[in-house]
Amino acid sequence: MTPTTTPTGTGPPEPAVNDQAAVNEQAVNDRAAVRAEAGEQVRRAAGLWLTGDRVAALGRQMVLSITRYRRANRRSPTWAEAVAGVDPVLCEPITTVPEGWPLRPAVWRRELRQRLMGELKHARWVAYTRTPRVSFTGAKFTGGQVSFDLAEFTGGQVSFNQARFTGGRVTFGGAEFTGGTVTFDWAGFTGGRVTFAGAEFTGGTVSFDLAEFGGGQVTFDLAKFTGGQVTFYSAQFNGGTVTFDWAGFTGGRVTFNAAEFTGGEVAFDRARFTGGQVTFDQARFTGSTVTFEYADFAGGVVTRDGAEFRGWPPPPEPDPGPAEPSAG
Repeated sequence: MTPTTTPTGTGPPEPAVNDQAAVNEQAVNDRAAVRAEAGEQVRRAAGLWLTGDRVAALGRQMVLSITRYRRANRRSPTWAEAVAGVDPVLCEPITTVPEGWPLRPAVWRRELRQRLMGELKHARWVAYTRTPRVSFTGAKFTGGQVSFDLAEFTGGQVSFNQARFTGGRVTFGGAEFTGGTVTFDWAGFTGGRVTFAGAEFTGGTVSFDLAEFGGGQVTFDLAKFTGGQVTFYSAQFNGGTVTFDWAGFTGGRVTFNAAEFTGGEVAFDRARFTGGQVTFDQARFTGSTVTFEYADFAGGVVTRDGAEFRGWPPPPEPDPGPAEPSAG
């Protein structure tokens, strides 16, 4: 692949670009409306289900379920394992997805289960603080799909460390990150797709440190960054694509520090920077393509301190736009 870069400000976007921007903005608004409607349905259902008497009955059964599980397995159960020991009649609203529910049934079950957790903790029936952890460490993805769409990450950890992707999909579409970590450290990508399309980052960490990209695709298209960080420390790029197209940066940080680029593509096309930081410090470039086509730099910082460029010139500094007129 011939390495190329496109400086910002090479000319106004074509009309088709503006049309696509409007389409993408409408898609984001539509998803937000669906999510708001889903949240309202969950609130109404939880209010009808989790009355004081019912919370007390559920609390007593949860305590018994946890006690039985600990005796049988010599460890504390997960929330899902604890709920499995409760009378199914009391938990029927979790499994009964209403007509007109706009999202996947799994989202309904997860949301009501989280409401139940909150009520039981608030009523002091269960003081359950086990840090949630989901592990796909060392897994091989050749097909199928793992979905965390619309999930809320406020803590805990999801690990794909040392996983191998030759196919399949892992999706975090529309997920919200205010804490917690999702890690793909030492993962290998020769195919498949991992997408954070439309995700919102106000905290937390997503890391691809020491990962190897020989193919496949990782996308953060339409994502919003007001905080948190995404890291590709010492990652190796000899194929595949990583895209932040249409992403919005008002804060947060994306780092490719000490990464090695010999092929593939990293794109921030049409991204909007009013804050935040993207760094390529100490990175080594002998090939690959890094583009910022039609990116809007009203603020934010892109750095490449100590980076090495061999065999082709470094990309130009992003155009910050016209200077403000001096006073007087």
